[in-house]
Amino acid sequence: MGRTKKMLGELLVDEGLITEQQVLEALELQKKLGKKLGEILIESGYVSEKDLYKTLSKRIGIEYVSLENYNINLEAVMKINQTLAYKYTMIPIDFEGDKLVVAMEDPSNIVAIDDLMLFTKLKIVPVLASPREITKEMNRFFGQEVVQDAVEEYKKENKLDENDIDENEEVDENVD
Repeated sequence: MGRTKKMLGELLVDEGLITEQQVLEALELQKKLGKKLGEILIESGYVSEKDLYKTLSKRIGIEYVSLENYNINLEAVMKINQTLAYKYTMIPIDFEGDKLVVAMEDPSNIVAIDDLMLFTKLKIVPVLASPREITKEMNRFFGQEVVQDAVEEYKKENKLDENDIDENEEVDENVD
């Protein structure tokens, strides 16, 4: 019984995005480094992140969404917490009727989808997105950037300037 699905490297060659030689070089690096083939192909400059994920989405039959210019629905993001987002490298991006559309590094992860359904009480529509773009959006909505924005807002509200607050200054905890 033959394979019904082609390997990622074969698909990229078939699409004319890389050569067989580049696949072989990347596979050798994969053995040495233990990284994912796609990651190596991108880092080596053989294929763009966008082309890799478009091709991967064809292979797995799940829509690819680039988050770079995607207008993420804040209401969708707020349906989950930071812990769940980082645990599964995913971020809700929109709604399709009563379903939550979630950009995921691995949209075939049934455990992640089940956890998400239990947490949100919504049906989930998984879409594929690059881990780099997902992480960037998770950080924007849940991470350090949110803290930094809060500091900036505090400064504005209290009419403080850069000289009034030094974020790196040690605080004396023995204040009476």
